[in-house]
Amino acid sequence: ERRQFFIENMDLFGSFGTSRINPFFSRRIGSGYNEVTEENQQVPIIFGARLNGKLDNNWRLGVMNMQTAKKDEIPAFNYSVAVLQRKMFSRSSLGLIIVNKETLSAPDSLELAPYNRVIGVDYNLASENNNWNGKVFYHQALTPENADKQFAHGAWLEYEQLNYSIRWQHSYVGEN
Repeated sequence: ERRQFFIENMDLFGSFGTSRINPFFSRRIGSGYNEVTEENQQVPIIFGARLNGKLDNNWRLGVMNMQTAKKDEIPAFNYSVAVLQRKMFSRSSLGLIIVNKETLSAPDSLELAPYNRVIGVDYNLASENNNWNGKVFYHQALTPENADKQFAHGAWLEYEQLNYSIRWQHSYVGEN
């Protein structure tokens, strides 16, 4: 991501999941798939608003809303994301994320779900001496079909010393 609007406080919005299992990826905003030409195209962003910051020493809040315009066969979308993060112990945190992508102008000819929502919780572990680091997360997709297996979960734990490190990692994405 190189757009300044999305870079500021991205650790709050973009730290959920892993690099390959991420419920919010800002680079998708402003790009859409044209089903007629079968190509990705840039679409105009009409407006965007973000409010984020510390509520106190232990709590952070972030809320973002973006609206794209309809372009050719690509419908207009509204993107919303809300994050609440609580600092725990000396360097760990617990976070909650809610993501919503909703179409506002999809023609009936497109087989497009009217919305896609994800709710997730992540716990980030970081020991005071930085020897132990890790994460555990669970994300649940909410779509109109309410199909089974619309989830992702994962965990990793790492112990690191000066000359060696040991790491265990697990991740799983449901079929739907």
